[in-house]
Amino acid sequence: EQLRKEAVDARTDIWATGVLFYQMLTGEHPFPGDNIQVTFYSILNETPRPARELNPDIPEKLEQVLDRLLQKDPDERYQDAGALSAALEPTADHSPVKMPPEREPRSRLRSIRYLSLFAAVLLLVALLIPGLIDRCTPRPRTLRVMVLPFESLNNGEENAIFAEGMTEEVINHISQLPGLEVISKTTSQYYRNSGMPVDQIGKELKLTNLVRGSVQKSGDRLRISVNLVDIQRQTNLWAESYDRQMEDIFDIQNEIAENITDSLQINMKMPLRERLQRPPTTNLEAYNLYIKGRYNWNKRTPASLQLALDFFREATEKDTAYALAYSGVADALSLFTSLEYGVVPAHITMPAAQQAAQRAVALDPYLPQAHTSLANVLLVYEWNWPAAEKEFLRAIELDPNYP
Repeated sequence: EQLRKEAVDARTDIWATGVLFYQMLTGEHPFPGDNIQVTFYSILNETPRPARELNPDIPEKLEQVLDRLLQKDPDERYQDAGALSAALEPTADHSPVKMPPEREPRSRLRSIRYLSLFAAVLLLVALLIPGLIDRCTPRPRTLRVMVLPFESLNNGEENAIFAEGMTEEVINHISQLPGLEVISKTTSQYYRNSGMPVDQIGKELKLTNLVRGSVQKSGDRLRISVNLVDIQRQTNLWAESYDRQMEDIFDIQNEIAENITDSLQINMKMPLRERLQRPPTTNLEAYNLYIKGRYNWNKRTPASLQLALDFFREATEKDTAYALAYSGVADALSLFTSLEYGVVPAHITMPAAQQAAQRAVALDPYLPQAHTSLANVLLVYEWNWPAAEKEFLRAIELDPNYP
């Protein structure tokens, strides 16, 4: 595979094991050559001489194992160490056979020679198999996932806001899952507008999976379609459509996240699973106000920030235990005093921002957004860098993917 500049995997080790077996059993290299160029040519183009021609003591079954080990096509070799070990077991069946008394001494010598060779093979297997098994055993890998912005199948800003809110909720949920790296919403927005095919997006970002979805509203009815794509296979791992009432939105969001989690075979400890199953709010009005607030906050203009603040504050009035909404209040007030949007003096807005952030943390200590909001206040207003760092680190601990 290396000579052909192909991917190297455990089957390459299987082939190398075959080369060692062949040399031990025959005393010759399976691909001889006077120089390295000739050897390389032999490896790529020639078939080794049958092992039993060089050493008739080799059992036929063992020769068959050797032949398969040295196949040039990786798919025709043993695919892992377990398969090789199973293939070698029958060759170990050398039960003692009563030899006739007139057997020539040379035959006894040949038997001893064979047993010595077989013992050498077993020793080599004992030394190599653990390493091969280690190479062949699947290792946990980080899944790299992107959630494309959900498409609104209705016209109008209200529907676009709702679709963006769905995207954010799915990202917020799955980004807290262990072993999952979630691409930022900003990046996913860029690729949604790029027009690139899924396989090209996956290649550029080295994704393992992609989440796509659409939202359609009709009065109080809601239709949400979602699918989880396996980038390498270009197939759906999971797909589902939800036809529900608008009031079921929190159940739908939870079911989507649960199905993604199960489809990716992610093991969660029960405390995390239970925490993620709790919606940020059960008040539909508060939720709609919050997603309108985030939509305007993301625009980052003085006018949109004022709208965002109004929406966030109204959301806290609808649900006084809505931690995300308090975090939104803190974020909007903090931006009002920044160099870019500094329309209000810090001594007027930042005490209120700090109060809102502290309220968010008190309501939900496991909410990464709340700790980030508080960290920003501590950093830019109080200049309390150690305390700000502590809050930032806590946010990262809760959600390593949170930007």
